[in-house]
Order: sequence, then structure tokens, then C-alpha cells
Amino acid sequence: MVSREHSPNDSKLLVFPSSVTVGQLAQLLNVSPVEVIKQLMRNGMMVNVNQIIDFETAALVASDLGFQVMAPDPGISAEED
Repeated sequence: MVSREHSPNDSKLLVFPSSVTVGQLAQLLNVSPVEVIKQLMRNGMMVNVNQIIDFETAALVASDLGFQVMAPDPGISAEED
């Protein structure tokens, strides 16, 4: 589950799962996948748009792009059917 939380102080607060693809992260951040890939390359990671990245990496990219990120709730599983 990927969601945006709206608060009066900061409209750039994001919550997303423990892993996300580069393309999904770009959609969530409303930026081009190329921008996300460039940020990852600056951090020494060679990735493509379909590659899965972990929460810490996604949070680092989001932070570099001016977003605040909340850790996923451990009680919610992204793989629930």
C-alpha cells in the first residue's frame, strides 16, 4: 500500500511499504523515473525502472527530493491477499 498523508504542516509526507519499484516510487513522488534513477546513481546504485528497492533506499531518494517519509506499519503486510 502506497499512500500520501496530508497534514497541515507538510503536504509532502509519504508512507509506503518496505519495498517498492523505482517506477512506483517515481509515481508516488510525482517525478520522472529518470530523476529517481539519477538520484540512485548519485548514491552508487545502478538500477532500472522495474527494480525493487528497499524502504531505506526509497526514503533516501525521497528525502533528497524534498519529501518526508514515514516507516511502514509493521502490522500491515503488503502481500495480503
